[in-house]
Parts: sequence; structure tokens; C-alpha cells
Amino acid sequence: MFALARTPPPARDWYFTASPEARKEYDAFGPWIGVVTKREDLPPRFRAAWPEIRDARFVLKLPIRADRRDVRPGMDLYDMVLAIGEDGATVLKLTRDDTARRELGWDSVAGISIFTDLLYGCWTLLLRDGDTISATYNTVSAHHFATLGDFIRQKLSPDVPRPEQGPDTSPVPIKDLFYRNQARTVRTTSGGRARVLHSEPLGRWCRDDRNRRRLSTGLLVLDAGDALVAIDRGVPTRGFFQPSYAARQVFVPYRRLTGFAFTPGQPDRRGFAHLTLYADGQAVPLACLEFPEEIMAHLSRHGVRSEQPPAPQSQA
Repeated sequence: MFALARTPPPARDWYFTASPEARKEYDAFGPWIGVVTKREDLPPRFRAAWPEIRDARFVLKLPIRADRRDVRPGMDLYDMVLAIGEDGATVLKLTRDDTARRELGWDSVAGISIFTDLLYGCWTLLLRDGDTISATYNTVSAHHFATLGDFIRQKLSPDVPRPEQGPDTSPVPIKDLFYRNQARTVRTTSGGRARVLHSEPLGRWCRDDRNRRRLSTGLLVLDAGDALVAIDRGVPTRGFFQPSYAARQVFVPYRRLTGFAFTPGQPDRRGFAHLTLYADGQAVPLACLEFPEEIMAHLSRHGVRSEQPPAPQSQA
């Protein structure tokens, strides 16, 4: 018997007609963040900046949000490059015709916010002028931003000694597993004990800003020695049958905090109060169902003054 000859598959002309350099970048493309160690690792449109960023401690390239089946060799597969070094950060972003560049010294940074929801991640530098620099990523590369966060934290609080490792003797209990795990992570990354200042569990009956009955998503605020760390789910409420997988961690060193303001809620409606942290022009609002007495007392002990919230503007 004779075996049937197989017809060879059609050649992917768009792949084999591309340059070897474009094919190499395409072959390495995926949802993960790329580490840059030499000029050739940079996407072609960012390579002119290599002499200025080559000495940075970390140089990362962030891929565009696209499925592999929708991209081709020679396309712009990376739309942001982050260069983090001893003196600050350089942010390169792709524009329609060129690349935009922004230089940031550590004196201009107020803190860091990291938000994750399953495979979606958003890492944000909070700037003292009120602006933000955000980078979205797939959480398969979350370890890169964890390393960056620890490095930047040391730059924002360079002269503050880390507390010694020891048991957490906080009088405030953490009632649910999600926030206990978050506290354990902060304690590990802070190099010591993270004291609980305020803890609200998940799943309490409440009202949202449209007076609809909802369940709360909780709040945890920690003293991490050199900084205040606030952890929540990104939004204060969820629907009765709506799952919540999100987590947000906001880190602000005490030396960057310039004030705070408390706006009471409406207890009869189970509405949220708001504690807003200020770092010059940057504002970090925290929604809470309980009066955050220990947080405010702790901030006052650190010399952070209480401010009145700005009066709401009238609408015509």
C-alpha cells in the first residue's frame, strides 16, 4: 500500500517576508512584560533613548493589549518603556508619530497604587502635583512591579529604619481571609510588623452613592513603619450576587503626607464616610463605614494636619 502524500501547509507569507529582526520580536511577543538589558531588546521606535536609560536599575517594556492572532511582525508591539533608576523614573510612551518622554525625580512622587483584578493589573505612580502615571499589564508579570514597588519605596523613604521582624500585636482584628492575606503580604514586603489601624470586613449591608442596597467590600489600613498602606477592592460596594476578585493597595510614605480630611456619611442610610489623604496636590479617598478614629490619631502623631474638605461647587 502506498501512503497518501500530505499537501504542505500554505506558507505564512506575512511571516516569512518580514525581516529577521521583526520576526524575532514577534516570536517573543506575549502578554508578559519584557526585561530590557541591551539596545536590541528595545522596540525599534524607542531605541534612540537607549543612551539615556541604559544605566537605569530596571528597564521594562510593556506590550500592547492585543491577542497574538491579531498582530504581525513589524507592528508596534510595545507601547511603553519604564526606566527606573537611582535618581528617578523615565517614562516613554508611544504616540501616533513619535514617542513621548517624561522624566520624574523621586521628590515628585507621592506614592504608589497597585490594582489587580484576575489577569488585569494597573500600576500607578501618584505624583505630588496631582497627576498620575499608569501602566496596565497582565498579572502574569506582577512580580516585576512587586520588585519595582519595593525599590521605589526605599527611594521615597530612604532614611527611615524598617521595624524589626516580630509578631503582629495589633489590637484591631482582621475578620476575613482576604484582608488577613493582604496584611501578611505587606508585613513581608515591609520587612517587619504591619500594625492594623483600621479594619472593616467584607459583606456588610450598606448603601451606595445612589442609595441602592449593596454589600460592602471592606477596608484595611496599616501602619508599615515608614508609610501608610490602604487596601480595598477598588470600589466600596458590590451587588448581592456579584463576585469580587479585585484588590487595590495604596502606599504613601508619611513624609509625603501633608494633610487629611474626614467627611461623615449618613448613618441612617448606612452610607459611606470618606477619609481623604493629601500629599500636596495628590488626593487619595478612602470609603469607610466606621469612624476612622485610630487612623486620624495616628496621622496626627506623625504631624499630618487635619484639613476641612473643600466645599462642593454649586451647579447651575
